[in-house]
Amino acid sequence: DVDGPLSNLNITSHGTRLDEGLLKVAYTNVPYMVEGPFHLDNNGAYFDDISLRDSSTGTGTIKGSIDWDHFRDMRFNTSISVNEVEGINITEDNGEGFYGHLYATGNVSITGPMNSIVLAVDAVTAKTGQIHIPLSGAASAGKVTNLLRFTEEKTKERIDPYEAMMVRINEEREADSDFTVRLRVNANPDVEAFVEIDKASGNVLSGRGSGLIDIVANADEFSINGDYLLN
Repeated sequence: DVDGPLSNLNITSHGTRLDEGLLKVAYTNVPYMVEGPFHLDNNGAYFDDISLRDSSTGTGTIKGSIDWDHFRDMRFNTSISVNEVEGINITEDNGEGFYGHLYATGNVSITGPMNSIVLAVDAVTAKTGQIHIPLSGAASAGKVTNLLRFTEEKTKERIDPYEAMMVRINEEREADSDFTVRLRVNANPDVEAFVEIDKASGNVLSGRGSGLIDIVANADEFSINGDYLLN
């Protein structure tokens, strides 16, 4: 049920579903298909165990909410559990501080207002993968921006409550923002690590091993810490 002007909508929903939705985490460059039940009211959108899958066999579940006041002042309070999901697919050209291709099992949280979102990941690597750490890039990494990108099927026929929500999200996302990414990755020997001291001259260290790596990236900071033991 919807009433009121677009600037101050009153809304309630029952039995609503998201079918074949596309969610893309722009920082990690990985798209996901999402579908499942949710409901809306004047205080937010609530995810009732929405399922997530990647382009391979990885799966996950989304819970939590996007809180708001009549579609204003949006704030994420969302948790995602994943199993062998494609987590990072960052190319060298797009990587800020590191790049690579990883699958993972673990937990993800997306919290905070639209202008200060925190993406936190606590996961164990799954399947085979690679991670590249250019030392020069880690020392001079730039800003992390445009963390979340939501994609929807566009229509000119009418504006429904979901489309109104997406308009609000995109407007607030495009405003000046401070995104923070916190990755805690427990890597296993199936992942090959490359430390690029001077890639142009072939000065690259590589190997397989295990260890716990913490990565923090935002507008003011890029750091990699932890222990990675080569086999």
